[in-house]
Amino acid sequence: VLDEAVRARGYGGFHSPYGLDLYYPADNVYQWILTLAAGSHPVGAFGVPELPAGNYAKFATRYSRFIFGRDLRLLPDPRRHLQIRADREVWWQQWVTFREDNGHRQYIVHLVNPPVGENIFEDPASTVPAPLQGVRVSLRLQPDETLESVYLLAPEPDTGGTALEPALRSGTATVTVPQVQFWKIVVFSTRLEEGGR
Repeated sequence: VLDEAVRARGYGGFHSPYGLDLYYPADNVYQWILTLAAGSHPVGAFGVPELPAGNYAKFATRYSRFIFGRDLRLLPDPRRHLQIRADREVWWQQWVTFREDNGHRQYIVHLVNPPVGENIFEDPASTVPAPLQGVRVSLRLQPDETLESVYLLAPEPDTGGTALEPALRSGTATVTVPQVQFWKIVVFSTRLEEGGR
C-alpha cells in the first residue's frame, strides 16, 4: 500500500485501495491504520464496536493535514533522525513523513502497536495486543533547526491532540507517549534558521 500511495502522490493523485471483504475485527483495525499511515484514502466504512479502536474516519478527517497532506514526503533513512524505544516492537520506520514550509519543518511519526498474529484470518477471537507503555520518541535536531513544539495526535479512545513536553539534551528532543493501544502520531515542529531550506 505504501509504495502505491507514494507513486500515486508523485503523479499528483490520491491512492484509494479497496480493503478486504472478509476479515476478523482486528484485521479491519490494522487494514485501516496501515492504509491511513501510508497516506491512502480507505474505501468503505469503519466500525469495530467490539474492540477498543478509535473512530479512524473521524481522526483522519480532523488531522487530515498530517495524513493526506500533499506536501508530505517520506523521510529518507528515518533511523538517522529518530530513535524509538519501547518495551517491545513498535512499527514506525515505514511511515515517517516530513514537510518544509516557510522556514518550518515538521516530522510526522506514526507509532503502530503490531497485531498479535503475523497473518490475517488467523485469529477469530481478534485478540487485542497489550498496549505499549511509555514509548520514548527521540528526534535528533539538524544544525539548522530549533524545536518549536511536539504534539501527540490520538484516535483512541477518542480523537484528540495533546502537547507533549520534550526533554532537550545535546541536540536531541525526547518525548514519552504514555500508551499506544493501536496507533498514535507524534508531530515534531521545528523552525529553520535563516539560510535553512
